[in-house]
Amino acid sequence: MAEKAAWDFYSDKKKNNQSCFDLVVIHPLLVLGPVLSGNVGSSVTHLLKVLNGTIEKLPNIYYPTCDVRDVVSLETSD
Repeated sequence: MAEKAAWDFYSDKKKNNQSCFDLVVIHPLLVLGPVLSGNVGSSVTHLLKVLNGTIEKLPNIYYPTCDVRDVVSLETSD
């Protein structure tokens, strides 16, 4: 819902020829990195379960993983 609202906002701005930022949406599966608060989120919770042995077996699957700092970094080219 939040992504749809962002795209709707962006589309409305462009349709009305108003200046607007570029919109990029990232859907990483597993985001890891420094935790800044007590709320560790689902990715870190899953990793902690793996590390502390709460999850006995892991399926033989690939987890696309990224660093939280890569998710929030922005690069602009002029």
